[in-house]
Amino acid sequence: MMKLGLTLALIWMLSSADGALECQVSRGSETCASDEYCATAAMRSNNITHQVKSCESSSMCKPNNQTLSFNFGDYTTTALIHCCKTNNCNSEDVTYPDVQIKNSLQCFTCGNDAACDKTVQCVGVQTRCFKGYVEANNTFPSLGCASPNLCTLLQLNKTSALIGHINFTRPECCGTSFCNSAGIVNLSVAPMLLVLLFLIVY
Repeated sequence: MMKLGLTLALIWMLSSADGALECQVSRGSETCASDEYCATAAMRSNNITHQVKSCESSSMCKPNNQTLSFNFGDYTTTALIHCCKTNNCNSEDVTYPDVQIKNSLQCFTCGNDAACDKTVQCVGVQTRCFKGYVEANNTFPSLGCASPNLCTLLQLNKTSALIGHINFTRPECCGTSFCNSAGIVNLSVAPMLLVLLFLIVY
């Protein structure tokens, strides 16, 4: 009876460990949660390219090889995300996304003069205007262009090393030019610079 108990315990331990992946991350490697994938993102940020490796949820990884993109006026990022489901399968770099060309959508964004009435030309897969609020020392608006899949992730409140650890609240996306008006907004430059710093780091 004791032997049976030990056998069952061993089987349970092996099956539990089987679900968790060992993945490459930007600081080395780590064991991901059982419902996560290994992921690599090839990111192009203001024409600077870099690779980011991380553990990611299925909501980020399905469909695979998707392109996320956003444009907040002075800062734009496009990331091609590749996910896989075996140990350390994300050790190789992935191909960078092409430079995105202008599309027909234009959106409001926030400028350095503390107003969110500037305009930005959307590019590539950025087919939605975005409006949300960033929580830092205080709450301030963030406006610009975004890809539909990024809108979905933000509305699901999914954070990721691939898109930056930024706490957006009340994110909204819409599909016509200038539909993301924030009205009259007071905005200090310091919090916006803080957001850009977060985005550059991640």
